[in-house]
Amino acid sequence: MIRLGKQVALGILLPTVAASASGASFLISVPAVVSARGGGLVESSAIITAYMLGVAAGAALASRVGSGRTLAAGSAAVASASFATIAVFELVPLLAVMATVAGAASSAFGMGRVILLAGSVSPERLGTASSFAGAAARAGDVIGPLAAALAISSKTPEGGLWASAGLCAVTAVLVVSSNPAAPIREAAARQGMLASLYRHRAVLVQVAVPASAISLLRTARVVVLPLWGAHASIDPALVAVLLSASSALDALFLFGAGWIVDRFGILWALVPAGAGMSASLALLPLSANLLPAPAALTAAALIAGVAAGFSGGLMSLLGVLLAPDDNRPAFLSAYLTVANAGMVVAPAAIGAVATAASLPIAVLAVAVVGGAAVTVLGVRAPRFLVAAWKPLGAKD
Repeated sequence: MIRLGKQVALGILLPTVAASASGASFLISVPAVVSARGGGLVESSAIITAYMLGVAAGAALASRVGSGRTLAAGSAAVASASFATIAVFELVPLLAVMATVAGAASSAFGMGRVILLAGSVSPERLGTASSFAGAAARAGDVIGPLAAALAISSKTPEGGLWASAGLCAVTAVLVVSSNPAAPIREAAARQGMLASLYRHRAVLVQVAVPASAISLLRTARVVVLPLWGAHASIDPALVAVLLSASSALDALFLFGAGWIVDRFGILWALVPAGAGMSASLALLPLSANLLPAPAALTAAALIAGVAAGFSGGLMSLLGVLLAPDDNRPAFLSAYLTVANAGMVVAPAAIGAVATAASLPIAVLAVAVVGGAAVTVLGVRAPRFLVAAWKPLGAKD
């Protein structure tokens, strides 16, 4: 077991647990809060959508903050204030605005965490450290709903929101109070995201765009499995169990991803992971006449879970490895905005193609596009990152 030190544990991993728990607590609390205030499904969906839009835009808004610690602590404080505002005020438009702010702050915290991690851990241990950070985020996903459940009661449905605010405040305190043994290597922000998009357009087009296939495939797994279950008239209880098993495998194989990255190179984890997720999706329509629908869905869910685990946390790590030392925050903003586009596009693309043609065609299209993009990533990334197929600590 790798030892990452007190600096990483207290200043990065524990804040990651708290920040992830705050977001999960918020999402669980929204329906109860909206219902208590006389709203319904439409209002709940609007607030959750606003939060997710903020998450998608957060990296772009954080491009000029040079210090990872300032970015992580400041964004956690902003999120805490946003959750508290939602708990106090009942005006739905204001709730949507503050949910967007909270989502953006959550995304900005993730970017600050990546910068902190890159400056705190030696290159040969960065893959495993990223896996620990991914595991910390998943631990927060488990803790958050439990915290909300303890805080919510019939008399105080806003308790979950206050739990989110408190967890974010704890996050900020942990980040600020961490006392590194050695100075963290951070570069000041030199330019904004738009300028960085133009300056680094070659690497963004040839690496970040194909890398977005990983986020596309990871999101497609969560969207497609329940849709396919309904399409094939599979027992919803079985679908739920398979989704849970897929998520468990995702978490289990996180540490395998870090081990591979540190010893062989980041593409040895990312490319097979993308290929595995593409294959798992393609299996569903291609095996329609070969396997019973429940067996096909089981195989797809298990393969996708393992493959997703081997890609966990590596999208951000790839951006860190590509980022120039003199412009890391702005580059990461540009890179993550492009690379995470697949996460935003996937549900809409699947729905549009399924409506225009059919669900099997939509699933197969996503599998083909994802597989092709991952292949491009494996071919083009070494042009900008010589050690893409080598251990992180190896000399170029």
